[in-house]
Formats: sequence, C-alpha cells, structure tokens
Amino acid sequence: MATTSHALMFQGTASNVGKSILATAFCRILRDQGRRVAPFKAQNWTLNPFITQSGSEIGWSQAVQAQACGVYPNTHMNPLLLKPVEGHRVELFIQGERHGVVTLEELRRLRPRLEQAVAESYAFLAREHEVVVIEGSGSPTDLEIRAVLLANAGVAEIADAPVILVGGAAKGGVFAALYGTLALLPEPQRARVKGLLINRYQGNRTDGATLAAHVEARCAVEVFGLVPELRDLALPHEGRVVVETARPAEGPALGLRIGVVDLPHAGSDDDAAPLAAEPAVELVAVGPETPLATVHCLIIPGSANTLEDLTYLHQSGLGRHIRAFRAAGGVVVGIGGGLQMLGKVVLDPMGRESSLGEVEGLDLLPIASLLGHTRESHEVEALCLDHTEELCGKSVRGYEHHLGRTLLEEEVQAFATIVRRDRELIDRPDGAISHDGKVWGSYIHGLFDDVAFRRCFLRRLRAHAGAPPVDAPDPHQQRETAIVRIVQAVQDHVAVGKILALCA
Repeated sequence: MATTSHALMFQGTASNVGKSILATAFCRILRDQGRRVAPFKAQNWTLNPFITQSGSEIGWSQAVQAQACGVYPNTHMNPLLLKPVEGHRVELFIQGERHGVVTLEELRRLRPRLEQAVAESYAFLAREHEVVVIEGSGSPTDLEIRAVLLANAGVAEIADAPVILVGGAAKGGVFAALYGTLALLPEPQRARVKGLLINRYQGNRTDGATLAAHVEARCAVEVFGLVPELRDLALPHEGRVVVETARPAEGPALGLRIGVVDLPHAGSDDDAAPLAAEPAVELVAVGPETPLATVHCLIIPGSANTLEDLTYLHQSGLGRHIRAFRAAGGVVVGIGGGLQMLGKVVLDPMGRESSLGEVEGLDLLPIASLLGHTRESHEVEALCLDHTEELCGKSVRGYEHHLGRTLLEEEVQAFATIVRRDRELIDRPDGAISHDGKVWGSYIHGLFDDVAFRRCFLRRLRAHAGAPPVDAPDPHQQRETAIVRIVQAVQDHVAVGKILALCA
C-alpha cells in the first residue's frame, strides 16, 4: 500500500533501545530541510498519555516528535493506544476513542479492526505530509507483539518504508541483539533493513569504528553510526521509570527525595514517575530497611493485591515505619490501592483479590475500603478539594482502575470531586485528605501528569521540607532543549546524509 509520501522507519532490537529519540532527531532534521514531516507509531503501550487539543490521548513520544516536526499532535500519529492493567489486560483506544478493557486474546480477534485503523491513519498522514517518520514497537522478532498487533512488519509494508534497525549498547550485548534480530527476520522483512544504528554507546570513536566494522562484516548491513548515551534529557516518560533503592544518606543537597514504597504486587511506579522529570527531584524505592529520614515524602502506589501488600507492610515492619514517618510530620500519598491502605481496614469478603478477607490498614486516614464484584475502569475529570487556595478547585484529568469503593467518616474531607466519568457528567467524591493536608489519597491515576498540579504539589513539599525553591522550566522549552541536544548528537555521530537518501 505505497503512497506518494516518503517514509522512514526505526525499528529496535528490543524496547527502550532509543527508537523514540532517534526518530525525533530525524523529524527535526527533515523539518529543518523544509520538508513537511509527521511522526507515526501504529501502537503504543503507556500509562502516561499526552492529551491532544481535541481531548484525545496519544503516546508522549509522538507528541515530542510532533513538536520536532513543528506540527500539532493528533490521534492519527498514534492510532492504537494501550494502557496496561492487571490480569494481562489493556485499556484500548482506537484513533482516540476508548474501546474498553480487553484481554490479549480479544486483541487478536480485533486485529482486522486494528489493521484498518492503522492503515487509515497512515494514509491520512501520508496525504498531508512529504515524509512520515515511523517508530516501531518493541522488537520485530517479538512473537507475542507480532501475533497480537500490527506493530512493525505490517506497518513497514503499508508505508513501503526502508527500515533502520536500532540496538542499545547501554547494557551490553548489542552485537548479539542486532545479529540475532536480523537472523530471525523473514527474508522480505530483512530486505527492508537498510542500515543499523547503535544507540547509547559509551566507548570512544576508535573502538566504535572497530565495533561497527565487525558488526557490518557479520550482518552484511551498514552501520550508519554509534550515538552516545544522552543523560538528563528530561523528556516525558512512557514506560516504567526504574527507581533505585534509597541509600542510607542525607537527602539531595539541592532538592527533594521522594520515596515510592516497593510493594510485592505493585501495579507500577508510573504514577510517581512524572515527578522525576522535574529539576532537583529524585525518586527512590523504599523497602523495610530504608531509613525514612532520608526521604521527604512517601508515595504508596497502586496494587494488584491490596490485602496481600498490606500484610507485607505489617509483617515486614515497613507499615510501622510509615506510621512513625507520618507521626514525625512526614507527607504520605496513596494512589489507587495505596489510598485503600491508608485507611483503617480493607475488606474483601468475596475473595476477589485474596483469601485473607480482612486486613487492618495503616490507619492514617479515617476511611474503610470494601472490594466488590467488578473493577472500575474509567477516564475521569475531577476538581480538587484541597484546603489550600493553590489546589482548591483545580481541575485534573486521569483514569480510575480499582476494585471496590472507599467509605469516608463524617469528619474527613474528600480529596476531590469527580465531575466527569468517561462521557457522563457526575458529582462524586474521590479519595480523602487529612486536616493538615499532609496525608492524602485518590483513586485517580495520572494526577502528577498534570504539570500545574505536579508543580503545586512540589512547591508545597519543598516548603514543608525546607528545601530551596527551584525554577521549573517551561515544559515546551524543556522538550525543545532536549530535541536540540538529540539532533546535535545524531549529526555528530551518524551518517545523516545516507539515511536521508533513503527517503529522498
């Protein structure tokens, strides 16, 4: 299904090898040549979407790439968005429209509809632009992705695109990854691979040239460059942000250290991850041996098994440490299952998550939670009901994905009022907040994705911790600075002209 538009596709030997930033670089390079260019990624797995002007959601990598192209982001740039949820299921969005929560088997049955959406969206971009820069998903040899979704080979065929295969050198094994990927590709797909790029290379140029020659000799494909590792780009994340274990040392001299409680059944740390993109903020994993005096705030994330994780907190002694942290004036936040753990008790009489039935909570908020029959999964918009003028009435957007409901005692205030659930206007309390505002919880995931909310939270946390104020950069300018750095690195280390000739 070739079009009059040209295409260039970046596939990877695995996830997180740098496809996104290399595609971003070529979006900007092509734009600077005066060509009308747009990004495209058929499907994206993320819990941190970008909200377009129309209110729809796409992956952040395509939003940054759109900025590099000098165009507004739209849903055709990422027609299939999937938000992972517990139980090997995903919340599916097709061209910006929510399709509901589905299993991987249901995705297989939906494949014809997904193929149609991908083809329609690519055709739309190809009509409007001279070049479409395409980012693959995961690895083209990942049999599960290949069976479930149209992610790599099918997209390359639709666009009739030459492919640059990207390998990541940060963790070693890049030669084996490139060689193995090429060896496993069926011949028609292998023939599309016109060059290799090695990203996050940490050696010198002389050693790099030797490595490139060795790779070319064995793979029979030209290496177009070795791009050095670029740190501290401060771009929005899409996947999991790995936090390291908190060290027994003082907090950062110039900033905040925020602890994320490391639960055995934690859904993810994606709710806290946007905080790490802010200047002078460090995220660390908190376990039973972590000295909590080294952190300024604790975040208890969502859980796939709240009762089991509560039991872990009690038995490990971490629950006792969290209560002592609160008693000393510490700030504690709970999201999803973390909200339920902050209360007096969590009840599961039907055994929806475990056979424990009932587990005492941390007793930091006068609430109780009851797990029910079905899991709530909705997009929501809410108004904050915080005591401070900064947040009171502030509108935030996110999503719910929780089992059960939480009951508030009369003297406790809700954290927010949900005013829209999916497309229905409602008026329903969410979460709870202590009288001093230092302990709060919400069922709304994605709160910290909101820049204004996130920075207000951090300003208050800095004031509480006695940390110096930090001038937060404008998000658009922050992304622009990262794009310029990426482009410069690519121009310095990659045979750009040879790659551009592929989409001339």
